Amino acid sequence: MSYRLTHIHGLGPVHQLLLHRHNVRNSEHLIHVTRDPDERRTIARATGLPERDLKRWRNFAQLMQIPGIGPSTAELLTEAGIENLGQLAEARSDELLEKLARAAEEHDWQTVRSEEIVRRWIGDARTLMTGTAA
Repeated sequence: MSYRLTHIHGLGPVHQLLLHRHNVRNSEHLIHVTRDPDERRTIARATGLPERDLKRWRNFAQLMQIPGIGPSTAELLTEAGIENLGQLAEARSDELLEKLARAAEEHDWQTVRSEEIVRRWIGDARTLMTGTAA
């Protein structure tokens, strides 16, 4: 699923404008153009944006590729310490469910209540990882 850049946590209006100038207009395209370090470096030089930010935004956008994970849930996952697909793929569902509950409580957000949903996300992350470059 593709989202507008406005849905990517931490990617503000100025960043969006710089990316738009280089035809990066949605999460899917951001993932594509930052898929490997050389391409990320090229976009960083062209836009003046730090590579680490491009990678962080890419990771956030990748989390949103998983069915059931939109911008709010991706932000909750990030607050729970899951910042990329690899971390999600390696997570234990019971531990992640606990971390999500704590992060949600700290921010007064709604949390995920089903370990089955979390297991599905982990499985989907593992599937996506088989076709995803670092």
